[in-house]
Amino acid sequence: MNFIKATARYEAWLHQHMDLVAPDLRRKHTRMREARFPFLRATYYRWAQVWPELCPDLAAAPRAGRRGSPCRELRHLARQRGKARLGVNDFDEAWRLPYTHDLVGLATSVAIAISESRLRLDFTVAAEAIVEGYRAGLEEAGAAFVFSEHHSALREMAIDRLRDPEQFWDKLDALQTFRGKLPEGAAKALANSLPRGAKGGRIARRVAGLGSLGRPRFVWLADWQGARIAREVKAAAQSACCFAQRGGVPLPSSTRRSCGARFVAPTPSSPARGAG
Repeated sequence: MNFIKATARYEAWLHQHMDLVAPDLRRKHTRMREARFPFLRATYYRWAQVWPELCPDLAAAPRAGRRGSPCRELRHLARQRGKARLGVNDFDEAWRLPYTHDLVGLATSVAIAISESRLRLDFTVAAEAIVEGYRAGLEEAGAAFVFSEHHSALREMAIDRLRDPEQFWDKLDALQTFRGKLPEGAAKALANSLPRGAKGGRIARRVAGLGSLGRPRFVWLADWQGARIAREVKAAAQSACCFAQRGGVPLPSSTRRSCGARFVAPTPSSPARGAG
């Protein structure tokens, strides 16, 4: 199966789960043409098909719960008890995969960054560092990656991105209020994500991400206890790994009914779930 056919089949498969937003999907196709890294971010469905063929020995490794997508840009900076912690912020492609999957994905991202002169590093050295870091993580039993005590340079880089909240809110304020009928699943997921006592506000459609472009996404904006808050949900589907393993075969009608129009809050800080 070539890339064009795989893309068409995947989008048809995804449409069985939800009503895709056509303008957002066209935007995704445009972004995919820009460079190799956005292409990698946008095409996990194809990665899921070809990586076991290209790396059969690694694909035969023991399986564990993995995030899925090979892109290393998707991270979440959370504050707990005054400490800055690094974590995953997107679980769209969560699936049980060989533990080697994330190592191959990270190495691929690094190789692209080196080839585009975004990293000045020998790839062999980088690959050895990835394996060493993974081994160290296992020895520490997967301890949280806390910036404050042990990674001050990374902490400064991360905190610097949080110093301009006005720009963040300006972007959200510029979104047009959604006037249509909110899908039942989205309404339920948003309601479940709101803090107790929150009322009013407005709902807008948001275009964001890359791999998830084309999926309906809604954000609720309001004031609560003297502060501004936002909660976002987006349409969810099974991981593209399911598509790859089924060879693009359409889902049974019973499965489509159970999976369709499901919305989730994409960040760990708002673990809402809604089904419609």
